[in-house]
Amino acid sequence: MKPLDLTKPIQTRDGRPAKFLHKLKGEPDFPIVCVIDSSEDEQINYYNKDGLVRTGGSVLDLINVPVKHVREYWVNGYEHSCSFYNTREGCEIADADNPSKRLACVKITIPFEEGQGL
Repeated sequence: MKPLDLTKPIQTRDGRPAKFLHKLKGEPDFPIVCVIDSSEDEQINYYNKDGLVRTGGSVLDLINVPVKHVREYWVNGYEHSCSFYNTREGCEIADADNPSKRLACVKITIPFEEGQGL
């Protein structure tokens, strides 16, 4: 699990928006104070330095909002293989150098969240 960074947007593990309010001095166990927004109301919770509301894990634990990315690639498709390129021009150059017959040159878009699949 990545360390919680309170300088970046945060949410609960189940996706509810959270707002960091204050870090209590002299409170060693649960010094982080946050307000959690739900569809019905807001609630204030206290968290440890790792963003856990209590020992053992909870849907109310804090995580940083996942950073979303989108990558686009071009794919040359051949009868028994395919090759990925960052640009359409890369596909064209590779096809000119490849003795195999290309069946297609297709643009694909891959959306993902940082850390997904790790």
